[in-house]
Amino acid sequence: MFAEELKKKYNNIIIDGCDIFSQSIKIAKKKNIYRNLFKNSFEKKIKIFKKYDSVSMIGSMTYCNKPKTLLSLILSYLKKNGVFIFTHRIDLWKKQNFDSIIDSFHKSYTLNYKSRPLNYLPKNISFSNKVKIRIVILKKN
Repeated sequence: MFAEELKKKYNNIIIDGCDIFSQSIKIAKKKNIYRNLFKNSFEKKIKIFKKYDSVSMIGSMTYCNKPKTLLSLILSYLKKNGVFIFTHRIDLWKKQNFDSIIDSFHKSYTLNYKSRPLNYLPKNISFSNKVKIRIVILKKN
């Protein structure tokens, strides 16, 4: 959904996507908005040919078991001054002590934005205001 909204707002944007599930890749291909689609775990290196201005993970950090590994990989994908935009659930943020993880990358990233806790999927009755997230923007130094 995030890529679709980006494409609506920025028609000439080039978007690549990644997912570990074949079915998700099939669905993404049908949308016809991606230049490349990688079937890969985001915690494993993806061979790219050009660095990105931005990498985003909206709603995916829930499945990240190795956030330090992920942050290192994202660094290798970003151009200088590139941004990593992601959302992360507050319950997992606390469990993983995510503030300290971000702090450990202070030489590599600048924290540009960290939202207050926000409702995750506020229109979904199953989640409503029970699950909270943060929106975060890290800028590569």
